[in-house]
Amino acid sequence: MFRTGLAFLLGLTLLVGAAGCGSKAKETATASEAVPVEVVTATEGPISQTITIAGKVVPKQEIALVPKVGGKVSRVAVDIGQRVKAGQVVVELDASDLKAQIAATEAAVRLQQSLQKQAEVNYQDALNNYNRIKYLYDQGGASQQQLDAARANLDRAQAAYSPAGGGSSAAQIQQAQAQLQAQRVQLANFTLTSPINGVVTARNIDPGEMASPGVPVLTIVDDSTMLVEVGLMENQINYARPGQTVEVKITATGRTYQGVIQSISPAADPRSKSYLTRIEINNADETVKGGMVAEVTLAAQEKDKALLIPKAAIVEKLGARYVYVVTGNKVDEVKIETGLSDAEKVEVLSGIKAGQKVVIAGQNLLADGTEVQIKAGGQKQ
Repeated sequence: MFRTGLAFLLGLTLLVGAAGCGSKAKETATASEAVPVEVVTATEGPISQTITIAGKVVPKQEIALVPKVGGKVSRVAVDIGQRVKAGQVVVELDASDLKAQIAATEAAVRLQQSLQKQAEVNYQDALNNYNRIKYLYDQGGASQQQLDAARANLDRAQAAYSPAGGGSSAAQIQQAQAQLQAQRVQLANFTLTSPINGVVTARNIDPGEMASPGVPVLTIVDDSTMLVEVGLMENQINYARPGQTVEVKITATGRTYQGVIQSISPAADPRSKSYLTRIEINNADETVKGGMVAEVTLAAQEKDKALLIPKAAIVEKLGARYVYVVTGNKVDEVKIETGLSDAEKVEVLSGIKAGQKVVIAGQNLLADGTEVQIKAGGQKQ
């Protein structure tokens, strides 16, 4: 009898223990069913909706260097890719014939100046002699014939030289000096200098070749400042204005630059129907090159204060937009209306309020009323 009672009590204890263990396992299973999620708090802040337009980079200033005179090239001092300073000599033409002409003209000027100096001396001598003979004539010490001869000599000397510059020698000097000045100006045209600081992008001639007036021998660009050219369509043009700051991404450099709209064409291109817009960017480090591809981001609409959530929080169903709002340890599926958006954020017009927590990771496992558990570190600001 005692053994039977003992067996009964032992069985009862095991049964109660098994029931307790089952209850704990059920609680653990329920806790493990909570979906881990990451959340973010809906906050108010500024937002701007943008449009992106593709464009190309061109130099702000490009100079095609052309000679004013023709001639044989004696020296090309620069090559493609070389940097030059304003006023630096870059090309020289053979000016040996012109230099010989200048030397001859200079000699002619010196000769005429010497003759002019001698004419001045002769004039002064003739004047002094005439005044002396005239004095003697007035005193009765010289004859009429002597006075007439002195006068004739003075007239000849005055014709060769006049203090007023009317003599033939003075005219010849002026003519020779004018010719010399013209030749020196022409000589300067045989040396080509860079008009700007920049880099040589094209070289079209070599020493020994003939240069022709009006035909470019070098191309030099100032790449310290570059322009990005884009074509804005009629539905975009009113979002842009001269002086406006825009973002410019250069694909080749992988960098984003702050650009300023320099000009907007008032008329559309008849073929593309777009308005040519030029945007200036600083290129002090000379990494941006002409011809590179650019993406210009233009702010279309802006708001200083809007209710914002990440785009990642939105779930689309049958054309409608929803978010999962965390309340306690469960989520509510809430339909929202959205407004402006940028690359990361979207404006919420209705459905939620500032301060509510919305799920941004784990939504694919959720439904209305699902229990959730916020991951450690899953609370985003």
